[in-house]
Parts: sequence; C-alpha cells; structure tokens
Amino acid sequence: MAQADAVARMAGRAASGAEREVYETIAEGWRKLAREARRNEQHDERRREDIEALPEQRLASGG
Repeated sequence: MAQADAVARMAGRAASGAEREVYETIAEGWRKLAREARRNEQHDERRREDIEALPEQRLASGG
C-alpha cells in the first residue's frame, strides 16, 4: 500500500488535471495489486493449514 500512498501524494502535487488523473489511476492499480496479493496470501495460508491437517485426518480415520 505504500506505493499507492506515494503515488496518491504525487497526484496531489500534479500540475494539471490530466497528470493528476494518471497518478490516481496508477495509485488505484497499486491498491488492486495489494488486495490481490492479500487474497493470495490468505488462500495460501488456508491451503497450508489444510495440508498440515492431512496426516492428522489420516490417523483419525485409521488410515
């Protein structure tokens, strides 16, 4: 999110509306990327927990 914040600050100092719009678009891209990275990390963590639970499930089922 630091990248998005930095670009948003640049948008605040833009010399024109067009320049500000470009910076705002870039900042939104960084925000979307950060959200996607968070979703992927959460998915990876859940998957890791599921994989770690497999041996316990096998033991509990007698397998």
